[in-house]
Amino acid sequence: MKIHVVGIGGIAMGNLAKMLKDQGHDVTGSDQNLYPPMSEKLKEWGFPVSSFSPDNIIDQHQNPKADLYIIGNVLSRGNIEVETILNHRLPLMSMPQALYEFFLKHHYVIVVAGTHGKTTTTFLIHYILKKAGLSAGLFAGGIRADHHPGFSIEKGNYFVIEGDEYDTSFFDKKPKFLHYRPYYLVLTSIEYDHADIYENLKEYKKAFLQLLRWIPQKGKIIANYDYEVIREILKNQSNVVYYSEKERLPEITQLQYQRNELILPIGRVHPKIFGKQNYLNILASYLLAKELGVDAQIIRQAIEEFPGVMRRQQLRKKISLRDQEIEILFYEDFAHHPTAVKITIESFRETITNAFIIACYEPRSASSHRNVFQKEYPESFLLADVVYITEVYDPRKVEPEQRLNVLEIIDEIRKKNINAHYCAAPNELLEKLKNDFSDYVLFAKQKKLNKIILLFMSNGEFGNIYPEVENWLEDLEKS
Repeated sequence: MKIHVVGIGGIAMGNLAKMLKDQGHDVTGSDQNLYPPMSEKLKEWGFPVSSFSPDNIIDQHQNPKADLYIIGNVLSRGNIEVETILNHRLPLMSMPQALYEFFLKHHYVIVVAGTHGKTTTTFLIHYILKKAGLSAGLFAGGIRADHHPGFSIEKGNYFVIEGDEYDTSFFDKKPKFLHYRPYYLVLTSIEYDHADIYENLKEYKKAFLQLLRWIPQKGKIIANYDYEVIREILKNQSNVVYYSEKERLPEITQLQYQRNELILPIGRVHPKIFGKQNYLNILASYLLAKELGVDAQIIRQAIEEFPGVMRRQQLRKKISLRDQEIEILFYEDFAHHPTAVKITIESFRETITNAFIIACYEPRSASSHRNVFQKEYPESFLLADVVYITEVYDPRKVEPEQRLNVLEIIDEIRKKNINAHYCAAPNELLEKLKNDFSDYVLFAKQKKLNKIILLFMSNGEFGNIYPEVENWLEDLEKS
């Protein structure tokens, strides 16, 4: 089949295109303003990406160039290819529809859903099942830290997929995960997010209630008991296995850990990924694998070998300052929700001792643009030593009265006696950081700290400054 992917540059859409190509289809794609890692992957996979044009859809004789058009959810009416497809009444699908039709419908589908931790948990479950020889398929919104792409086509019984609650497409406003028909469901967390499409927590919760309707009687739900919304929506479900950080009940598997060591019912494990949230993700993955009968030794080995996910606690650069006995570690993380920011900083504070933490944040997601979390954000940064926050990415997307007030957040953080800086843009942030950095090195030396952590958090490319940060650190190391 000849398939054209409109919006191929997104990680999920690019992965879908490669899966379709590997399945034997003739696949083309179009997009604009691509950036790594998917821009690099598409080149590697041999996809020449065209700019949006009606010429990608129909030929000079007004005949369609493809048998099917798959449209990404970031595209809307007004896009020239979307309008051409509609005007010529051509067959189209959303990404979730295509995933089900081409890959999911003949498998036992394991959906990992929730506000936080979906990508890491999806990758880890797949890693465990593959280690156990269960030949599971995979679809996740990321790239594994060892550069394994977020997809795999397999002939086994299982398919592990990240269940996104965001809407499907401009023509289908249902949550994506409603298309996947889960047999097994992992619920990592539920708290209000995606304020651009869900008016309030009640509407957000309704999406997950709809998802539960797909779980068969013989299916199983692995759920984090610590979230009130999860307890509410599962109160009438009998096929649930709970885990918890806080609750100590015989029927709930309790999280136990000591900095770099996680204590599971199968024994002590030492994962490469760290922090309370990741340990909860590991615990959920363990419980799912146990339900599928995976051997305990294989689970333990897989957890310890799992390399993590790019852009989640990803160490991009590590240097040592000459004659200073101080290491500088530059990390990138995807955190964008205030809870994710808080637990990300917390994970570094708990795990990497004797460190000075500089937290740099870009409010970029649709929710973080808005002031729905205005009060929550200042509390998220309190475990950092220094904070830099940029103005919201593309403020034109949100009306001024609904926009996040970054200056107000900076003021609130300063009231807690934390050094905080407002930056109009990412490049200004980097310049301020460079100018201030010698003071931080001096402070670290005075306090006998041997590490400085540069923690950059954004769900986008952070103004493409990461290569500049790496070059700056290389120059520091040489000086």
